[in-house]
Amino acid sequence: MLKDIMVDIETLGTTPGCVTLSIGAVAFNPQGSEMGEEFYNNLDVEDSTNMGFFTDPNTVAWWSKQSQEAKDHLVPNQLSVVEALQNFVKYFKSVGGEKIWCHGATFDAPILEHALKHVGIKVPWKYYNVRDTRTVFDLFQFDIRNVPRDGTYHNALADAKHQAICIRKALGPRS
Repeated sequence: MLKDIMVDIETLGTTPGCVTLSIGAVAFNPQGSEMGEEFYNNLDVEDSTNMGFFTDPNTVAWWSKQSQEAKDHLVPNQLSVVEALQNFVKYFKSVGGEKIWCHGATFDAPILEHALKHVGIKVPWKYYNVRDTRTVFDLFQFDIRNVPRDGTYHNALADAKHQAICIRKALGPRS
């Protein structure tokens, strides 16, 4: 089982309590080539705001400048906040997740943790198992812009997969 899970979220804010638009994740081996099961869910914005999550006007303005393709990925199969978060926790447990990785220590994990607690769902990882890609990239002087990318920028699953590939390359054999 792959115990490391790379997660990426798309949101309408940058701090805990903001509306989450989508959750993407992939199980992976940070020091090997294995990529495992994937996860992707879109969340319903109206349900989110009705549950007390907020939007940030600056982030909404930022989204207006993103590609139509990125915005289109957020439309299909929107689930309630509770259902999407339950699905993510079920996925995390089903793949044997222990460590959660995200691109920045102050964004994905804290926002997800807040959302889970807000709706009464237990966070499935231990606080000491949160990992940050940017710290690794800095320590290894690794420039992710040098890694070819597949998928749409700001699609949570495509971003999670790219970040996992970059971690594997940063931690892989050095020349």
